[in-house]
Amino acid sequence: MSDTTSPTMRLLKAGPPFNERLGIRFERLEGEALICRLPFRAELAGNPETGTLFGGVLFALLDYALGAASWLKVTPERAVATIDLRLDYARANEPGRDILASGHCYRLTRQIAFARGSAFHAADEPPLATAQGTFMIYDAPPEWREAAR
Repeated sequence: MSDTTSPTMRLLKAGPPFNERLGIRFERLEGEALICRLPFRAELAGNPETGTLFGGVLFALLDYALGAASWLKVTPERAVATIDLRLDYARANEPGRDILASGHCYRLTRQIAFARGSAFHAADEPPLATAQGTFMIYDAPPEWREAAR
């Protein structure tokens, strides 16, 4: 899916309203991996004294990265919803730095998508967290299918 002007890519870039509130945005595709970004914002810190990110925000970032990567494999007639998502937190974020997340859907069955990914400051640095998830595949509502065409 390299056409960045396609309806599917426009929907991906728009993202869910919750992501918009957090500031999570689609960044790019790298082969089969989807990369998204969370710009640093002090109000998302779980500990205001250290500036380390609230864990739930990192969870939401990786949920989007893995879910969107899975959705790209099944669009536009189908949609995905998170069944299970496991995060292994490896280290705290560095305050003031954006966080990137990558997601890759590595297997599809008729009803389940399997994805994995990681969150990091830069590709050449150790991850902040790794994630593994399963996503239910279901028929998208007609208005979603039309918007993605």
